[in-house]
Amino acid sequence: MDYRLLTEHFHNMRERQIHNHGRVVSDVDKQVSTVVLNATLKAMENVRIGVARTQMQAVPIGTGLGKSSSAYALIAAFALLDREFSAAYVVPTIKMGIEAQEGIEALLGEGTTALWTSLHKHKGVDRRRAVEELGFVPSRTVDKATLGAERIIIVTHKALEREFESGKADGILQFFGRRRSVVFIDEHPELLRQVQVTPEDVQAMHDQLQRLNPDHAWLHVMSKAVYRMSELTHGTGARFIPAPLFDAEDIRTFDNEDEVSLWEMTDSEASDSVRMVEQAGLKQVLDFLRAATLGRVFYSRKDCQFYAYSLHFGAGYPGFVLLDATSELAGLVTLNPHVTSVPVVHVNYEQLEVFSMEMPKGFSKVKDVLKQARLSAQYGQYIKESVLANTQSGDEVLIVVHKDVLSMELVGAISENPSHPTDWDGRKVNAQNWGAGVGSNKYRDKTHVFMFGSYYLPRSTTIAQTHGWSEQPLSDSQLKQAESVRVAGNWYAPQGAFRQVHDGNILRWVKQLAMRGKARCVDGNGKCFPMKLFLTMDLEMLLPNMHRLFPRAPMPKAAELPSCVSPKGVQGRQGLLRMAMSSNRACISAEEIQSATGIVTRNLGQEFKALGEPMQQLGWSLVPAKEIGLAGRMKYLIHKDRFIKQKLAA
Repeated sequence: MDYRLLTEHFHNMRERQIHNHGRVVSDVDKQVSTVVLNATLKAMENVRIGVARTQMQAVPIGTGLGKSSSAYALIAAFALLDREFSAAYVVPTIKMGIEAQEGIEALLGEGTTALWTSLHKHKGVDRRRAVEELGFVPSRTVDKATLGAERIIIVTHKALEREFESGKADGILQFFGRRRSVVFIDEHPELLRQVQVTPEDVQAMHDQLQRLNPDHAWLHVMSKAVYRMSELTHGTGARFIPAPLFDAEDIRTFDNEDEVSLWEMTDSEASDSVRMVEQAGLKQVLDFLRAATLGRVFYSRKDCQFYAYSLHFGAGYPGFVLLDATSELAGLVTLNPHVTSVPVVHVNYEQLEVFSMEMPKGFSKVKDVLKQARLSAQYGQYIKESVLANTQSGDEVLIVVHKDVLSMELVGAISENPSHPTDWDGRKVNAQNWGAGVGSNKYRDKTHVFMFGSYYLPRSTTIAQTHGWSEQPLSDSQLKQAESVRVAGNWYAPQGAFRQVHDGNILRWVKQLAMRGKARCVDGNGKCFPMKLFLTMDLEMLLPNMHRLFPRAPMPKAAELPSCVSPKGVQGRQGLLRMAMSSNRACISAEEIQSATGIVTRNLGQEFKALGEPMQQLGWSLVPAKEIGLAGRMKYLIHKDRFIKQKLAA
């Protein structure tokens, strides 16, 4: 098929789509369309020429610029012109699947796509769950066995993950036995599987298998694993260590699952529900053993657990296009040699106001806070009073907190439904927990978003993600870098490649959940709608990453202190940073800085140097008195732009 004709038809379809939404095509629309088109053509070319390795084009276009809509228009345009064209569109949630089907069929025609999810399968739909999640029971159902005969399909991440893991062709990557022209993945899927076990877990499975078949070939290999695991648990040294449990000849020992029946290994006298739980536990141990034979396993002395990981991304399909606004932040796809991140147009966040909230030291580790009734009550008070201090009656507010804060009702019972918000002295408040809500539009009218804490990965997960996505083998020297070191203040992080994944996860979730609010709405010029964002993130992490998180947004300002927090000044580097962020002055003397932050004059140079990039982002420099025409040997903090204006005005 002539790609030039397809391209022309796509742009026409995209223009029609935008007009249907009551807008005029802008330059930003054209740029976004071109980026999605070029990434798709590259993916399709990989399929056409028969590239054997998995390949993915990552398109990190910002939320609200129309990357998903562009993909809908492309699928519709290409399907109408090219009878050989086929596509899959993969989404994280069922609701997003319905949105995708409606978006594509608005251009291609009703009945031209097949949406398969657990609530759209042709048999056994949980009608109660469907009503709870969707508000209705879907009338259009699909037999999963027919997916491979449907030109345009829409499925969930879970379905794709299962096809990857099983290695069976479920029709997602193939159309009538041939590779699909392109597979779009909306939002980053969880393709890495991590399992944790103890030597006792493996021994228990060994004993159950031995009772079933005393001569089974797996038994000797499993005994070897248990022995080596036990040896490692009695050692001392580094917190994380590689765990070589098998020899070269053991590779692929456990690949053939047909050699055993996990169900027969369960207690035959127990109920089916109990046996299903037992079977799931055995399956986890088997997954662990499979990954461990390939060397993808390490031991955590702190947790007393063995962790194994597998990246299910090796299907040999080269036509993936990932649509994820935060893929570059996550630090995962950038580690994988089979993923190419394409240059994109960015959202203009100049109408986003960012505020830094001062988090009392006692609340820095939320898990520890929630273990103490008195401290957890104070934390809830801090959250509520921070919101009240920085908003007015009538404001639309979304707060993002850790899940346990909501389940323990530390700030009372808060509605997740924006149609029925909770009233906080006239503020219309809804809540969402960290780790949920990617892609949701339901909070898009919220003008104030408050984010308390951050979303940290467990260190074991950071290790698994880093090595799983990079495909780099584990080693003692590398795992030493996974241990936390003080970065600044109370901020601890691992080093090396682990730092990229650790920080990237935090940044990704800040961006994802901040964009649930009004800033996810973007005008025709690529500029986000006005919104106020309040963060407790450490300033030494936030400031250097502002341009990555929110391009063209102004530098953060200090939020109003809640009544429950003492107004006494923050000391040390954090105090210096907050002074630099909140002051409108052009020049501050070292003497004044010492009085406010406790940093003695002789140490000011080294403290400023340690804060080099954040201070530079805020426009400050440290200079001797002579350089700015003053007498004496004192140093001064100078805001260059303001200082020049002040001199000119004089």
